[in-house]
Amino acid sequence: MTTAPKPIRWHSLATMAVSPKACKRAAEIEREDTPALFAGRVIHCATLEPSRFLRDYRCQPDFGDGRTKAAKEARAEWMTTLGAAEPVPQDVYDLALTCARSVEAHPHALALLKRARTEVEIAWNIDGIACEGRVDILRPVGIADLKSTRQESLRAMHADFARHLYHGQMAWYHDGAVRAGLVTTPEAPSVIAVQTVEPFDVAVMQMSDESLMAGRALYSRLLKTWLGCQEASWWPGIAPDVVTWDLPAWAEGMADLNSDQEDIW
Repeated sequence: MTTAPKPIRWHSLATMAVSPKACKRAAEIEREDTPALFAGRVIHCATLEPSRFLRDYRCQPDFGDGRTKAAKEARAEWMTTLGAAEPVPQDVYDLALTCARSVEAHPHALALLKRARTEVEIAWNIDGIACEGRVDILRPVGIADLKSTRQESLRAMHADFARHLYHGQMAWYHDGAVRAGLVTTPEAPSVIAVQTVEPFDVAVMQMSDESLMAGRALYSRLLKTWLGCQEASWWPGIAPDVVTWDLPAWAEGMADLNSDQEDIW
């Protein structure tokens, strides 16, 4: 009896842009909780679910030199008071609160959050393929996403978002919410970008029609490749065939540079 594949989520589908092999692995393993992902999760909770943030996270006190017996005992005693809450280092806790306040102080970001549902799990179907995801901000007229960033300018944010395929992600969630009947009068999705460095600025960016179409074309292409791999039970890596190795443009002058260095030495 053939087991039906698990519903596909964006974080694994996006790796299809690397290779089908990477996509298959991403779908099979639990996503590693790196410090950056942990900080992003805490920022999301403080901004989108402030009541849950106060309930589920605790700021960890400074126990000084954690190698001493007194520090270890103090930390162990404090850990017993946590219950189901998760400890958060002081710097991450403070950063999450700062980002949340910055978003709340931005009138357009606040307008997106008012009367919205947050962190909503949705499920939909595309041509028989089960899909699912979690929408940061869901309203009857559309969706929005919260992104934390270290970029300082709008231009850098736009470039960073493109590199991370966020246009595909936003189109994926937008179309998913529409297909699930959760968005009845759709408008273009938006991103609330909050800086995690001074001055902790906030930008609200609504996708253009062209960006949304490009994102939709991206996820459709990745999904088509995923379906083909699923049907063929073949998940090739980055180079199933022999590839041509070309030097990047920046490396073409390296020979001259090395010659100069040899003359020096």
